[in-house]
Amino acid sequence: MRADEERYPSLQNMTPRLIPFLPLLLAPCLALAADNVRGDNPDALPSTPEEERAKFHLPPGFEIQLVAAEPDIQKPLNITFDGTGRLWVTGSEMYPWPAGTDAAGLPIPGYEKAFADIASAFHVGDKAPQPTAEAHDSVRVLSDFDENGHAKTIRVFADGLNIPSGVQPLPHGSAAIAAVYGLLPNFDPNPAMQKRAPIGDRHIGQAPKGDSVIVYSIPKIWLLTDWDGDGFAESRVPLYETAGYLDTHGGMSSFLYWIDGWIYGTHGFRNHSEIHDLNGHSTLLESGNTYRFRPDGSAFEIYTHGQTNPFGLTVDPFGNFYSADSHSKPVYMLQHGGYYEGIGKQHDGLGFAPRITDDDHGSTAIAGIAYYADDKFPEEYRGNLFNGNPRHTPHQPRQTRMARLHSEGHPAARFPDQRRPRGSGRYR
Repeated sequence: MRADEERYPSLQNMTPRLIPFLPLLLAPCLALAADNVRGDNPDALPSTPEEERAKFHLPPGFEIQLVAAEPDIQKPLNITFDGTGRLWVTGSEMYPWPAGTDAAGLPIPGYEKAFADIASAFHVGDKAPQPTAEAHDSVRVLSDFDENGHAKTIRVFADGLNIPSGVQPLPHGSAAIAAVYGLLPNFDPNPAMQKRAPIGDRHIGQAPKGDSVIVYSIPKIWLLTDWDGDGFAESRVPLYETAGYLDTHGGMSSFLYWIDGWIYGTHGFRNHSEIHDLNGHSTLLESGNTYRFRPDGSAFEIYTHGQTNPFGLTVDPFGNFYSADSHSKPVYMLQHGGYYEGIGKQHDGLGFAPRITDDDHGSTAIAGIAYYADDKFPEEYRGNLFNGNPRHTPHQPRQTRMARLHSEGHPAARFPDQRRPRGSGRYR
């Protein structure tokens, strides 16, 4: 979630009428609103979900359905579905101010200085809150959706987290779970694993009865596991450490588990991270980047260099990856090893990787991206990219934009200007 976004959490379901089952969209407060009720007054009361829905402008035949809102969820940061259709949501009541303890309840080294640096970077003066040791954020699982898109069942899978963003549930019986906890035959954990997951936490010889999920919670990427099947994670093992959090708007996020066995993610603006895997290898991330890692903690590597503050990843049926970014271009098709433009970014001497649009969409707070490959929406929406732009000016309301991909034997050869006129639900 960007600093420019409204802070009232809601999950909305964008579906054409008469189409009962479609993916959900995360929509921060007033994301498509045509007027700005709150203005620049952060002390104003947030809108209710009903007030939010009344302010949306949608294409003909579409509707917005409320999936969940406070107090059932916190401010939603990342969402993803698992193989059974449940929706996993990372939520925060602390964002953008981190706590002083990690997901295991242990003190974060250097927290006091880091908190002071965050307050300075945010230019808030004496309005910064007092540092707090206790973390209050969570991962929640939403299921049992009714005909109006409302989640009738919402469970807290893990609490006490610290501004969690990236989230990726793992399949039951995953080899990655077995590797991390020592469930494989003749498994001999390396010293790093023995240190991070002591024998008592690894349940040798037992397979977990419940879910396992990989989550970023300041300052590490964790494997959270429900061993007894009660729906709550008892075990928390850090797979990768340690990520910087000078700018909590750009934490490790947008996890995407692909068929190649890697989990892909984004790393944001101004953060300096030295990531160590369980084999002792380290990877340096400076400000905007994308990366990928193995779910068993064995390998972490940079996927692309650059961008300013990427937030959102998606993939099309051809296997092409796309990211959403701000202060550069709102969407990039990612080429492995490529260097991309962004604030303070330099290429490797061969030039920046090609961009697929010259329209910046007023990109100061682009967040989230999706590729629509289904056939439930009308023809004009298929095979296109959608991303959210919470920036608001009198001439540019908050909106979700559709980017039409044109091809000459390739799914994304060019990306023409697609602007949404004020008060219109169409993109022309």
